[in-house]
Amino acid sequence: MKKLLVTILLLTGGIFAAKAQDISFGVKGGVNFANLVGTDIYGGESKTGWTAGVVVELALSDKFSIQPEVLYSAQGAKSNFSLPNLNDPNVLDKYNANISLDYINVPIYAKYYIVEGLSIDAGPQFAFLVDNSIELKKTVPLLPNPVTTTTKQDLPDKKDFGIDGSVGFGYKTPEGIFIHGRYNFGLIDVESNENAKNSVFQVSLGYEF
Repeated sequence: MKKLLVTILLLTGGIFAAKAQDISFGVKGGVNFANLVGTDIYGGESKTGWTAGVVVELALSDKFSIQPEVLYSAQGAKSNFSLPNLNDPNVLDKYNANISLDYINVPIYAKYYIVEGLSIDAGPQFAFLVDNSIELKKTVPLLPNPVTTTTKQDLPDKKDFGIDGSVGFGYKTPEGIFIHGRYNFGLIDVESNENAKNSVFQVSLGYEF
């Protein structure tokens, strides 16, 4: 699947590059505001992460471009909840979960320039999971001293590959400085046995050579 996808991306990129009137390269970095949606187990609170990578813009006309990117993206979510203590149901144990999902994301945007420098961007994003963990902090409210324990493990049924939709805007100055605002929404669950999809608001700043 991954090898087929890479082959398709290379072939598609080659076709657009052959038709491009102008090709420019750039670097970017920014911040993620990530969460997991559609689940009662994970997520619930936004987690701040980061993203960085490279972009290539293939200008097909004055108004229309194709822009593939390769980004490292630190995502995930946080969650706080309480459950009855196994030994005393009248006592509620408090849990703090920190879910980390790091991806190599490959979005391919169709960019339409409304006016010079300002574009509407939309397209698919292919996500390759490179690291993941759940850090769970459990606090038992014992008197006089609460007891806190922390465990860390991988997601039990994680998926190594995902597909997202991505929409947003871009603004580029004549000097090549640009800003991107994007919303990435997962189309595939992050786990095999749980309905949890990525939801990421992303703001980044970069420079195009």
